[in-house]
Amino acid sequence: MGTPEQRTTVTRLAGMNPEQVDMRTLVIIGSSTTRVVRRGDGTAVLTLRHHG
Repeated sequence: MGTPEQRTTVTRLAGMNPEQVDMRTLVIIGSSTTRVVRRGDGTAVLTLRHHG
């Protein structure tokens, strides 16, 4: 779904290019437990939760 111009970029916050961000941008910030893994043809971003 979405528009032909829509895309997903996974990067570290320090490596983010502010020129690519506008009012229609959703930025999701992970935590110290967030991991990026390859899955099939794409990339998944996972944050494990610890319940104590």
